[in-house]
Amino acid sequence: MYILNGVIQMTYELNPSQTDYLTGLANRRGLYDFYDALPPKTGIHAMFIDIDNFKRVNDVYGHNNGDLLLQKISDLIFTKSNNFTSRIGGDEYVVIFNASKNSQEDLKKLAAEMLSAMPEIDFRKDILSIVSLSIGIVYNQESGKDLGSILNKCDAAMYQAKNSGKNRYSIYRSDDSEQKLIFKIEADMETALTSGQIIPYYHPRMNMLTMQIIGAEIVSRWKHPIDGLRMPRIYLPIFEKNGFAAKLDMYLLEEICKRKASWVGEKYEHLPISYKISRLQLFDETFPIRLSILCNRY
Repeated sequence: MYILNGVIQMTYELNPSQTDYLTGLANRRGLYDFYDALPPKTGIHAMFIDIDNFKRVNDVYGHNNGDLLLQKISDLIFTKSNNFTSRIGGDEYVVIFNASKNSQEDLKKLAAEMLSAMPEIDFRKDILSIVSLSIGIVYNQESGKDLGSILNKCDAAMYQAKNSGKNRYSIYRSDDSEQKLIFKIEADMETALTSGQIIPYYHPRMNMLTMQIIGAEIVSRWKHPIDGLRMPRIYLPIFEKNGFAAKLDMYLLEEICKRKASWVGEKYEHLPISYKISRLQLFDETFPIRLSILCNRY
């Protein structure tokens, strides 16, 4: 049995490698192993929950308060849902429901209860005042299909909740244009990077007193062969969520290395080029090594 705070969550035994050390919930591996153990064609609903503005808590109040908040929110989600609950990322949760025992109306009611209960949990009210939940729901999926595609649908619905103002839930609809765009971007992103559709642009940095160029910042634009130019505000939030931002980082960092190598002996040889890396790199211990190898290549 998987037990948290004395409550039986579901008849599924988790080992330590499947458990999130901070909250006691299943981790990403535990979620996938649980899903793979379901009988084929089991009907399920899925709920993707993201904590709005959680990064601000860590930045302003410190990681200790951030961890305590995660534990409180984990208890809330688990206790309310009473189904298989997992923490799959820093501030992201997935709950799997048995569709035969939980109706669509049950999930709507549950989502609404979670949203209304958030400000009332036993935690610092000044911190609670800046956070909320965005929830994405997908109905009537069948086990045996790729779990990643189910989570993508939940994630797309959650994005819609965030883009609609946060602190709300959204239901996945296959005919929703915004959700279709998210799927299209995720389907095209690998090809975009390998085929040169992602184009680096260099924004000059100027000394406004002397009007001299003192550096540059590299940014990206996506020149799609059908849709035309896609701006970063369209695709970067999606890349951050699905992890592709890390690949984009290395691609653009290599472009910087190539550019700097081409400037040797030229007028702009000593100009610095800056780039805002994804926060994902800060959690990757191999990033400094990979960056060093990349730089030494040129």
